[in-house]
Amino acid sequence: NIESQSRASVRAGDGLYLHWMGNGHVANGQSDGTCVRVMFTNFEADPKFSDFTQIPGAECIDYWHYDSGGIPKTDTYVSIPVDVPPGKYTILWYWDFTDFWYSSCADIDIKSPLGPTKSPKSQAPNSTPIPSKNKPTSPAPSPSPKPTLDQDDVIKYLKNGCNKLKN
Repeated sequence: NIESQSRASVRAGDGLYLHWMGNGHVANGQSDGTCVRVMFTNFEADPKFSDFTQIPGAECIDYWHYDSGGIPKTDTYVSIPVDVPPGKYTILWYWDFTDFWYSSCADIDIKSPLGPTKSPKSQAPNSTPIPSKNKPTSPAPSPSPKPTLDQDDVIKYLKNGCNKLKN
């Protein structure tokens, strides 16, 4: 049975903090306007995509945003619906980036809500509030010009990845 051994735990009705690596796709025009989607399902060793349910409010989360200090961030909170029964679940994070889909799963424990539910936290630990759009809340650095690729660069990339491209 394949199961995550250090699982996050969240109460139904509370916010779950999610963070993903930018991997060179942040604040350079490559991922502007793209969305991360977050879904969940009851835990199974190998769930099918069709088993997953969209988490309300997590249908289209900006891939990246600026924090209030002008620093690009790749994180968010999602609110676990209050009516989700306690148990083990699998979270699916996926990103539709041009012709490529990136995804990751993690197992989590959802616990019963305690008393009246609260809205999801609006801050990542030790950081500033997360804006809802990719618009800086304070002046941000000017973006670098987009690099241009010729046909040779595309062939090198397809064969060798980014490390063989000219700077």
